[in-house]
Amino acid sequence: MQVTRRRDPFAAVAALVAVVPFLPALRNGFVWDDGLYVGANPVLRAGWPSVVPAAFGALTVGNWHPVTLLSLALDNAIGGPGPFVFHVTNLLLHGVNAALAYRLAARLGGHRSAAVCATLLWAVHPLRVESVAWIAERKDLLYVAFFLLALLAYVRHVEGGGRIGRAYAVALGLFAASALSKAMAVSLVPVLFLTDWYLGRGLDRRSLAEKIPFALGGLSVGSVAIVVQHSAGALPELAGLGVASRLAYACYGIVHYALTTVAPRGLAGMYRYPTAPAGGIPTAVWGSVVAAAVLGALAVWAGRRSRVAAYGLGFAVTTIALVLQILPVGDAVAADRYTYLPSIGLATALAAAIAWALARWPRMASATVAAAVLALATGSWIRCGAWRDEMTFWTDVLAKDPSVTIAHQNLGVALDDRGDPAGALFHFDAAIRLNPRFAEAWWARANVRAAHGNLPGALDDYAEAVRLDPAVPKYWLNRALALGDAGRWDDTLAALTEAIRLDPQFAEAYLNRGLALEQMGRAAEGLPDVLRASYLGYPVEPAVLARFNAARDGAQGSSAR
Repeated sequence: MQVTRRRDPFAAVAALVAVVPFLPALRNGFVWDDGLYVGANPVLRAGWPSVVPAAFGALTVGNWHPVTLLSLALDNAIGGPGPFVFHVTNLLLHGVNAALAYRLAARLGGHRSAAVCATLLWAVHPLRVESVAWIAERKDLLYVAFFLLALLAYVRHVEGGGRIGRAYAVALGLFAASALSKAMAVSLVPVLFLTDWYLGRGLDRRSLAEKIPFALGGLSVGSVAIVVQHSAGALPELAGLGVASRLAYACYGIVHYALTTVAPRGLAGMYRYPTAPAGGIPTAVWGSVVAAAVLGALAVWAGRRSRVAAYGLGFAVTTIALVLQILPVGDAVAADRYTYLPSIGLATALAAAIAWALARWPRMASATVAAAVLALATGSWIRCGAWRDEMTFWTDVLAKDPSVTIAHQNLGVALDDRGDPAGALFHFDAAIRLNPRFAEAWWARANVRAAHGNLPGALDDYAEAVRLDPAVPKYWLNRALALGDAGRWDDTLAALTEAIRLDPQFAEAYLNRGLALEQMGRAAEGLPDVLRASYLGYPVEPAVLARFNAARDGAQGSSAR
């Protein structure tokens, strides 16, 4: 095996070309979870240096990734809460990852021209759009950057004789940064064993011992990720299925990723679990087991003919295994972002095939790669438009699959924000029809009904929301506001008390409980709640505080008399 060490311009070429197809993302706004990661994330408002402990103590959308939060906080400090700087950083990180992917393929394969060709095919592929154009996927870009840096440092460690030294320490530290960016970094541990095999290093006591710190770190981060995801309700879909059914869905995912890699058409922001009309697992899922077996046979065939192809394919399988829904995470059977790291393995394997073709038909092979890069880059440029804003994104999801419940819900919210209550109600109705147990849709529909004068309908919807999910404070708050509009002050007080019980830091609930007590003629009792709301950061108007203080003073004067 030839290992390249020469400096060359191809890494910079890969980085620059990788960024170009995603430039339209710079015009994009916040989509989906972006608000939770940026706009409504208290970590970003903590200020430096307080942001550091805040990031390590925070859970965001069922994830613990402090390095990612620190990265977002730095963007926020540089450019404020607007989306532009966040998108710029995502593009820069993708360029860095393209350079690192090239270095890995060139260093292991030894053929620079083939490596840059394969890297460009990976970097401009439309499957990359979700990771690059979605601010919330900063975690993907960061963990992969640290992952590749750690792997390259480990390669230097092995090439240096495998003695514990600087390269090993750097690899371990970079792995820690990767794991603290996203828990998926734990897949580096088996990749290290695969790298040992590729570099001709035997499996002995020393090589095993040096993996222990990586394995322990991976086990710790992986355990935290599972606990956090479970507590956030993100492990729901396949909980009741047996091993065979889960493996069938895993095979379905493999086939889906293979097809969208070869022909990236019909890409969507969410891929729902396929189900049979009468429930259960459809024939297509079971059929994917056969298709996955065929793909596996082809991979074995390719691996036997090329050591670098075997490494790349093994890299791809190892890094995608955790997201094949054997251990289900989230509500989707697949996601474009899950291909970001595994496809680097495919690119490494593809470099071997391109090197073979360049040696035999250099002009034809070069023209074919150039045409493919141009076609894929054009597809990515267009696909970035689907991530423009909430309206565009969720409309695109529903165009691909009208049965995605969360898409109807979120499109309804976007329409309501744009002053289209009729359109919002249409999509909330659709979400409830698709999933009558979706409490968020009942709550959102109730908000629109309450805002447009349908108080009885709103109260019915709020009641259903709190029945379906009684642990959400905002459901109780909005129900309390509607009950107040109906003059049912005792019920209002009870609902607000429940919201505060669920979230003792819920400033808005404290303020409204104080106002409810005022409406009941008990303003003096409500003063502590109003003061508590102000202490928690709610902007209580001075006139309101003066009114409650006057009520307290009046009550004290009356008591003294």
